[in-house]
Formats: sequence, structure tokens, C-alpha cells
Amino acid sequence: MAEKYDELCKMTKKSDTPAIRFKGFTDAWEQRELGDCFTERVESMPGCELISVTINDGIKKFSELGRHDNSNDDKSKYKKVCVGDIAYNSMRMWQGASGYSPF
Repeated sequence: MAEKYDELCKMTKKSDTPAIRFKGFTDAWEQRELGDCFTERVESMPGCELISVTINDGIKKFSELGRHDNSNDDKSKYKKVCVGDIAYNSMRMWQGASGYSPF
């Protein structure tokens, strides 16, 4: 376990050129704002199928999870997610609730 931690530290230390790099990457790192790489979808999803962003399984159709639906009846504030989007659960992002949408 300590070895993995040491390797992770080498890859993520605060430096423009970390000690361990992916093959083919030699330039210095560039700091970017998340909004420079992604845009937030602002469309709502009334009438669309409800999905769930899970911690372990990424994005799944809510109907396939066998959970009780305690979502709000008014879905106008729920954001639309399209195929190829990266979505996250803001309440569980710290636990890794994010994923690439196949739906």
C-alpha cells in the first residue's frame, strides 16, 4: 500500500513536470479551469427518463436500480443528460459519483 501511495505522490506532486509521466507526455503541465474543458448543459429534462449517477456503476437508468423513487414531482430543475455527457451527483461527488453517459 505504501508503494502505491509513493507512486501516486510522484505523479501528482505540485510541479510542472512530475517524476512519473504517461508515455508520450513530456511537456510541462498546464493549469486550466474546468469550464475551459467542459460546458454545463442548462436544458431541463421534463418528460425524459430519470437516470441515476451512482458511486460504483456510473450512470444507470433509475428504473433498472430497483430503488424507491423519492424524486421531486416537478422535474423542471433536473438537468438533461445526453449520450456522451459526463454527469455527476453533486451530493456524492466527493465519493466518486460521476460517469460517462451511455443514455
